[in-house]
Amino acid sequence: MSHGGDKRIMAEALSVDEVIEAHRQGGEYVEIEGLRIFYRRGGPEKGIPLVLTHGIPRSSFLYRRMLPILAEHHPVIAWDLYGFGLSDKPQDGKRYRFPEFKRFLGKFIDVLGIERAHLVCHDVGGPFTIGYAVHNPQRVATLTILDTTIFLRDFRIPGPVLLSILTPLAVQRMLPSDGPLSGIMLRYMQWKALKHAEALSGSEGEAWIKLISREDGMIALARTLKSYRVVLPYLLHLQRELRRFDRPTLVLWGKYDPFCTLPIAARFMQRIPHSELQVIRDGAHFIQEDAPGETSERVLDFVRRRHL
Repeated sequence: MSHGGDKRIMAEALSVDEVIEAHRQGGEYVEIEGLRIFYRRGGPEKGIPLVLTHGIPRSSFLYRRMLPILAEHHPVIAWDLYGFGLSDKPQDGKRYRFPEFKRFLGKFIDVLGIERAHLVCHDVGGPFTIGYAVHNPQRVATLTILDTTIFLRDFRIPGPVLLSILTPLAVQRMLPSDGPLSGIMLRYMQWKALKHAEALSGSEGEAWIKLISREDGMIALARTLKSYRVVLPYLLHLQRELRRFDRPTLVLWGKYDPFCTLPIAARFMQRIPHSELQVIRDGAHFIQEDAPGETSERVLDFVRRRHL
């Protein structure tokens, strides 16, 4: 499937700043609790929207190739969690914890006037989106879980993530956001998290780096990662609650994900009553980059079949 190929070629003809500005111009801002939150919206005005939540170290930029495909059939909203992308980055370290992320997702949905949503989550966006879903099932039409985990077993923590968790924040503050670390992160992403390194390369790869590092973005990332030190009770609670979650759920996974491995996907399906598992055979951790067309079509097909 060739969805996104032409747009990728067009993006490579742009400079890094032009790629970011095109992304910004495609979205808008909403103010919530004093924070400016960036999001992109597409598709028809009526209907239950797909709300797309990113993980780390990402932003709504992750969904740039999926948005036009999904928007052909549904209202769709991809947003930047505070601390990431083009959204504001609060300084209070307590904001960067999963219960707070979950609460803020609810505020975002409320402020946008969304009564029910098809929730789509990925990576670190998974635990707090799933948390919102299990505690507010009446607000959820369907749930799609992409390459994330609330289980420790079979999770392979990325080396840079472990390093950030263990390194004192004061030390990380001393590192330049545009220094050699940025290039190392991009190469690690291409080598480990993608099946096709070229899916995030050139000006788009540089734009990703610039989006995560702008305005203390690297410190926000570090604060989020350090929240894993206190996350176990939250994850154990979700594992119990999932057995009672009654909304249709798609577990959609990259076959070659080296971090959130396939046994985790199977565990989600076994735990959630009304769920099904599908595998993207040409993708790794970031299937939105490796296979945006197939990932979009699988989500759309599931919503068509299972929306009650």
